Amino acid sequence: MMSFEDPWQFNLKKRVKNRNLLYLNITELSQGGPEIGYLYIDGNIISENKFGGPIISDNNFIYAPMYVKTFWKSGFKLVKINLTDLKITIIGKTQDLIHLYIKEGNKIRFYKNKNKSLEGSLELLPN
Repeated sequence: MMSFEDPWQFNLKKRVKNRNLLYLNITELSQGGPEIGYLYIDGNIISENKFGGPIISDNNFIYAPMYVKTFWKSGFKLVKINLTDLKITIIGKTQDLIHLYIKEGNKIRFYKNKNKSLEGSLELLPN
């Protein structure tokens, strides 16, 4: 992840562990809101849900905010994507915003708002 990346401006093309990641059909959630798009890995769409950025990679996994919308609430859930089989594991509850910035041991840390004044973290299960 490059230091300038945030949910409003992140790389739409990446290479992680010899895999090509690509975001397509990028849209803003609202004027000035975070951007989301469909995530493809080596040409395979990962989900019908859209994903935000930035992502964090660790070994054979990437972590990304996945946009979810239900009748009552919309927001982001943290997901872990296995780069070998493209399996998605959802981690934690829906957040208004997930701005990933670091993985430390078995925790992933993120900002919950645009000005980075609210932080959150989630415990990661062993692989």
